[in-house]
Amino acid sequence: CYSFDIRQCQTDSFADTVLETSSFTSREANMKRWLDDNGFEVVELKLVLNFHEFVCEACDTCPQGDRYFIKIVDDGNVEELAEDLRLLSFSNDDCSIFG
Repeated sequence: CYSFDIRQCQTDSFADTVLETSSFTSREANMKRWLDDNGFEVVELKLVLNFHEFVCEACDTCPQGDRYFIKIVDDGNVEELAEDLRLLSFSNDDCSIFG
């Protein structure tokens, strides 16, 4: 499992597809679709609103408050793919969020 943040000022490459103003369910579905379309094989995805209690205020480098958690099929190319897609704070996670 992995997690990543959303950049402030909507500078992520998925910003036009996954609108912050959309419903929670739409955001999850659109992010799953975007990740699948861009090389990840997503098994499960969860959006946690207000994950970060406090954030800095710098476009493109600071996270917005929400965080995505993804359970994916790891083909050994995950880190490189995340870097190519510029996923902010992409890191391993323990999967406990999925229960």
